[in-house]
Amino acid sequence: MLKNSFKKPLWILLIAALPCLFLGLSVSSADIVANPDSNTLWREDGLNASMGADSSADHWKSGGLEVKAADGKMQFNAPDAVKVNTGRYVQAGATYPYLVFQIHDFKPLPGYHGFTIFLSNQSSSLSLVSQINPGIYTLDLGSFLPASPATSFLSLYLYDGQLTLSDLSMVKSPDNFISIISPKMKEKGFLEIGDEVTFTVTMKDAAEDVSLNFFDSYTLPQLKINGEQTLQLKPKDATQKVWSATIKLQTIEGLTSAKNGQLPPFHLMAKAIVLGGTLKEPLWTAIPYSVHLLPPVAAQK
Repeated sequence: MLKNSFKKPLWILLIAALPCLFLGLSVSSADIVANPDSNTLWREDGLNASMGADSSADHWKSGGLEVKAADGKMQFNAPDAVKVNTGRYVQAGATYPYLVFQIHDFKPLPGYHGFTIFLSNQSSSLSLVSQINPGIYTLDLGSFLPASPATSFLSLYLYDGQLTLSDLSMVKSPDNFISIISPKMKEKGFLEIGDEVTFTVTMKDAAEDVSLNFFDSYTLPQLKINGEQTLQLKPKDATQKVWSATIKLQTIEGLTSAKNGQLPPFHLMAKAIVLGGTLKEPLWTAIPYSVHLLPPVAAQK
């Protein structure tokens, strides 16, 4: 009796297996996931790297960078100086202002090394030239985005190498991030010498010490702010999850990309040095406004 119970028609066995087959397909074909949680507008899950000749929300644009996905990570490969870009349509809005991604490594080939990422809404982009360092990158793009989520084109450029990243997403608030705030910076559209600036590192878990180093995104030289390479932050309360410092910006030394007394948007970068916490990856951001390096001229009376 037990032996005969296994003798079922083949069509019954196939029907029974269909749910498992479709479940497997839905997992392996995942890509951009919309609203995976209340904090996230979308996330690239790194499980599939579908590509197509046209610009679409359904796949990465082919004909440029080679795109591969494996185990939750995305690999963008620039094998030569011609196939250097890709992109796809995504949703973007000011209610989810942060573009987040983690760079795991960059394997260079001979030639020029650079990585650029931006949304079509932006007036400028983050461009890392010569040095493409690992870490978690959080970019506050809220000032460029419409009030409600709308279609935007996400562009990536890479030169002479292979870049591996993960957790590409747009969120309301990252688990860990650096914010750079000045009272009139958004109103003016730039930061300038003499402005008061507050630097804050917000983390999911507590830390024992947090400080910031500063860099120019063009070849990444370390900068001196007001004559110091390191800005020490202090905890805002006993939880030691939020650390900050406020300074009056007086000088920036060591820049490589300033022209006509001005540093372009996304060129002034900050890197958090976190000790005694759970955050093990470097934490990076770039200020989305230009920095005017000459003191403002006093108005004549």
